[in-house]
Amino acid sequence: MEDGKGAWLVVGLGNPGIEYAQTRHNCGYMVTDRFVESVGGKYRNQSLGRGGAMAKVADIRLGYGIDAPQVIVAHTGTYMNTSGPVVGQLLKFYQIDTAHLVVVHDDIDLNFRCAKLKVGGSNGGHNGLKSIQQTLGTKDFARLRIGVGRPPSRELGGDVVNWVLGRFPKSEKANLEEFFDRAVQCINDVAESGLAKAQARLHLGNP
Repeated sequence: MEDGKGAWLVVGLGNPGIEYAQTRHNCGYMVTDRFVESVGGKYRNQSLGRGGAMAKVADIRLGYGIDAPQVIVAHTGTYMNTSGPVVGQLLKFYQIDTAHLVVVHDDIDLNFRCAKLKVGGSNGGHNGLKSIQQTLGTKDFARLRIGVGRPPSRELGGDVVNWVLGRFPKSEKANLEEFFDRAVQCINDVAESGLAKAQARLHLGNP
């Protein structure tokens, strides 16, 4: 499938439940929710066929007419480490190739406010990515990496799990809106212009 042509599937990774809401690990949910809200879209519960999972989905058209870019935004509804099977079902249900899959997730290897778009590579220890790679049998899909940084050694004893399951402090919340807006713009750019142009614009805006 040619980059920039056809529908895109954008999956935000996160954990369901109020106890995980607004945590660093749920950046995938937060960014995709902001994208859906920005275009006036709404989620619905979508059954993925007989015996399939139920996913939270928003079917977005960026503009009007049959040529308007289409973005299927989805949350798997499962916990992070079992994201893969539902992503596989989403691709099959909507007949979208992995070349048009974008997974939005938190990344401790990027500093806060830094976002990067890449295709392929390792899962970096991220259980959501690991599950998706195992299910799809490939690493060759796009990831929109939302930097949350690593815990300072003096905080939480350097505990990464407690860090990603923690919420953003007031000092960072002031910058979240601008940060997530750049990620939202990247999703728009992917659908309208393809991965390469979206990547160039996103990386140019990093601090």
